[in-house]
Amino acid sequence: MSSLSNESRQSARLQRESDAVVAQISAVDEWARTLASTSDRFIYFTGLIAIGTVTYGIVQRHDLIVVLSFYALAAALTYQIQLYTDIEGYTAQREELEQQWNDSFGAKVYKREATLGHRYRTRKSVFLLALLNLAPLITFAFYGPAVASKIRGVPWYVVALDIAGTVVGLIIVLIAANENQLIKYDVSQAFGRAYPLSRLQRLGRRLLRRQP
Repeated sequence: MSSLSNESRQSARLQRESDAVVAQISAVDEWARTLASTSDRFIYFTGLIAIGTVTYGIVQRHDLIVVLSFYALAAALTYQIQLYTDIEGYTAQREELEQQWNDSFGAKVYKREATLGHRYRTRKSVFLLALLNLAPLITFAFYGPAVASKIRGVPWYVVALDIAGTVVGLIIVLIAANENQLIKYDVSQAFGRAYPLSRLQRLGRRLLRRQP
């Protein structure tokens, strides 16, 4: 009787642990879905900024729109990258929880990491699409100060401030992109698992002065 009672308590404990992990996986997945829905709206928003700049700024020659469009686009893209970083963080957390469940219960119920893991989500086409999204930002980064320098009555120091602001905006976008690349590593470290970094990721980590 005592042996059966111990087995029953152990089985109940394992069931509670399993239910808790599954509930946490579902919650993390729901958070990631909510952020993904928000990030989709920012894709349209950044597209509207680019189209509006070309239409009203370049074609209709409203120079001020061209000059200021970089800052609007940089802010929108930075926030969009931050959303993608949060999504990647939640996705990596879910993968770690799924792996933890598989290791604890000796089963391979969850196989998402094997089929749709970090390597799949960072495939070359995704990287090339990210470069395509950055193309308007880089274009306006060079074109905006050039237009500002040709506006009559604008003193040289205003143009210099615009160039400095453009450089700062690009740095902020690059920092956000670097954080996106490191989030999988940070989540893996939090769960006590080793995750190899590429040479570029190690360089970005040193630039941000993160502790090993």
